[in-house]
Amino acid sequence: MQYREIEDVNRIATLQKIFTDSLQQHYIHQETRRIGYPGGHADKDVYFLEENREDSLWYISWPGVKGNKMITLLGHGTYGSNDWLSIDVQFNYPLGKFHRRMGAAFLEDVITGDVFLAHRGIVTLGQRVPKDKILEAMAAEVVEAENSQRIDEYMLVAPLSSATLVDDLSKFSRRLRNAIRNLGEDSEIAVDTEDEANGEDDSVEIDGPSEAGITRKGAAGLQDYFKEFSGNRRAYIPKKSFPTSYHGKVVHALHEEMVRRGATLKSRAIDLVANFAEVAVLFEVKTKSDSQSIYTAVGQLAVHSPTVSQILEKNVKKVLVVPESPEEMLGCIVENDLGIQVVTYTISAQEKIKFFGLDKIFALL
Repeated sequence: MQYREIEDVNRIATLQKIFTDSLQQHYIHQETRRIGYPGGHADKDVYFLEENREDSLWYISWPGVKGNKMITLLGHGTYGSNDWLSIDVQFNYPLGKFHRRMGAAFLEDVITGDVFLAHRGIVTLGQRVPKDKILEAMAAEVVEAENSQRIDEYMLVAPLSSATLVDDLSKFSRRLRNAIRNLGEDSEIAVDTEDEANGEDDSVEIDGPSEAGITRKGAAGLQDYFKEFSGNRRAYIPKKSFPTSYHGKVVHALHEEMVRRGATLKSRAIDLVANFAEVAVLFEVKTKSDSQSIYTAVGQLAVHSPTVSQILEKNVKKVLVVPESPEEMLGCIVENDLGIQVVTYTISAQEKIKFFGLDKIFALL
């Protein structure tokens, strides 16, 4: 896997200190405020991080009363006001013993060694919000990462060393807050019993606003195109593979090529669909051209194409998008036997993406 969760508690403690120290270096205003809602609140010294006084990102960090976690809360509010501050997101980390009952995580890029701030999607707003609904609503930020037990999904927030960490956190926390508020108004959120059974606990003595559920759009969750996360590039890898965090950048460049000629759609599971008048084009993007990536992409295209065809009520053309063409024998099987069009791409040192083979797709119009 491209990402691996960091599970060493000593390293987590070090990274957590780097995280909060980075925030502390950027604070521009400090004041004592009441955080939370009447069901649970506390008066704390909070630190505002942005000049925009009426909607400034704030944070506060302190060790839990039992000494088993480090709590960091972020939200937006107006400094100099008497209003209570509501919480957008909690980045809580375990102390002493590692476990996955906290929302925050650190992920490491196994190729570059870069460390990313991430979140599991554990959100408690008076009651537990089911993680699958959070991850569905925040699909643009979701990546897979390997840990010692399995492969899990995480929301990738920002590189820990990002020069724009405050801005990255501000944008992420707003997106998460809005996603929760947009989950729906007609259905109640139930406690995620699976998480409860696994003992997940990311609550503090402060409640956030309760919100409602989400309505999935079609069997594949297709919706209007949204931009995926694409991380900061640390090293240019000129051949065969790119860091997984480039996936969103490639999908977005593909969207920009397609949207000039028709609507584009995507979902958490589907990279991109170009919905043309007579045909729909289903794209699966990979950042590697090795055989395992090709096999995985072929399977994904095979699984998703009938659903896309049913939803859009038209024939579907399947397209595999990879950095380099598959090796000759496998490439012949993919294109000639399976009817899957192969498109390749390059990423320049300036991170400009160029596609090769799209002319065959445009010929379908």
